[in-house]
Amino acid sequence: MLKTWPCMEDLLDELAIKAAQAKLEAKFSTIKEVQKIDDGLEYTVARTAYLRLTTNAMGRTNYNNKRLHNTCLLETQFFGRTKEEAEILKLLIGEVENSDAMTNMVPIVGMGNVGKMALGQ
Repeated sequence: MLKTWPCMEDLLDELAIKAAQAKLEAKFSTIKEVQKIDDGLEYTVARTAYLRLTTNAMGRTNYNNKRLHNTCLLETQFFGRTKEEAEILKLLIGEVENSDAMTNMVPIVGMGNVGKMALGQ
């Protein structure tokens, strides 16, 4: 029996069919992913309504409730930290025994709004 070789047209048709199948599978996969995202968004909207959550009408970029920084000490006297004030002055002037550098740096740490900046000034 003689073996017949497929003609070029048959090979091209088969290749076109496989390409169309791959394109169709990719389309269905994309549709499925979009449907998953859509379902997730619908669930989020439903939960938002259920929990009675509201959106921020101002948005993050317009929110300006920040304390302004001021490097000027408004008061001429600083009350309540005389001991710490003296220690910082000693450190800065260099009267501490273990002072070793030309440049002194004194970290002042603590909770917010307790007067670190005022004490440093």
